[in-house]
Amino acid sequence: MTNKFLNKLKKEEKLKLVEPSEDICNSYSEKSANCLKSAKLLLQNNLYENSIGMSYYAMYNLLLALLFRVGIKCENHGGSILLLKLLYSEDNLYKSISDAKKERIDKQYYVTTEKDEITKEISDELLANAEDFVLKMKVVIKNLNNDSIEELREKFKGLQIVSKDFDDRLLYEDEELVKGVKESTKEAKAGKGKILKTEKEMDEYFEAL
Repeated sequence: MTNKFLNKLKKEEKLKLVEPSEDICNSYSEKSANCLKSAKLLLQNNLYENSIGMSYYAMYNLLLALLFRVGIKCENHGGSILLLKLLYSEDNLYKSISDAKKERIDKQYYVTTEKDEITKEISDELLANAEDFVLKMKVVIKNLNNDSIEELREKFKGLQIVSKDFDDRLLYEDEELVKGVKESTKEAKAGKGKILKTEKEMDEYFEAL
């Protein structure tokens, strides 16, 4: 469950609000630019798998630049990428970096039987996608202002808002989940079910949904 995943990261302190930082944003932007240069050089020297990895990190570092500019720290690749979709509604950019992440994992951790021509084609395409991603992300970052940053921070909080209407315990934010738990509580109080009181019972309930 999407929001449950973000809540899990938050609980592990891998996802949290921090002070918006233009300096950190600039640092990650520079990292992104260096990765893009490396991807091009590696491709020119027929190091296709390495080029694929650098193309991905050119995207990912700029995504981190965007998040830190807004004041969001996420130490999980999947979580950071998910925020791009949930906070910014950038479906095309989300798909682009998600595909790049998959290719990077495939080439970095698994032995491939692909011919060099196929890997080169993937590397070429991924580099082009990375360049497009970087250009569009720079526009997104440039268009940020104090009002839009505050709006995004509030939207981020909304992704993790919990409902305190269940035995004085906090629930995950998902509206359907909250609705279901409220209905279950109502039935339990009417003698048609069991009220969950311990954290273990609640976790077991959530896992079964």
